[in-house]
Amino acid sequence: MLFTVLKIVIAPVCIGVVINHLAGKSQESKINSRPKKILTSLKPLFPLISVIAIVLIIAIIVAVNHTRLADLSLVIITAVIHS
Repeated sequence: MLFTVLKIVIAPVCIGVVINHLAGKSQESKINSRPKKILTSLKPLFPLISVIAIVLIIAIIVAVNHTRLADLSLVIITAVIHS
């Protein structure tokens, strides 16, 4: 369970750090300047991509557990309204 949670949390964070590093504005080498330009131009879209990924993950979790959620719907509604 812990390994699964680490994969779900750590993997996207590491991928984001690598992409952010590659999309950095430093022009240390001209060899990979075209990929850096492409990533830099896409950088404003990264938050939107993150939101879409989070929504898809939540949708998959809800779809997989829909029978349990249906059984617990009254308990969930009560907990949400009470808090």
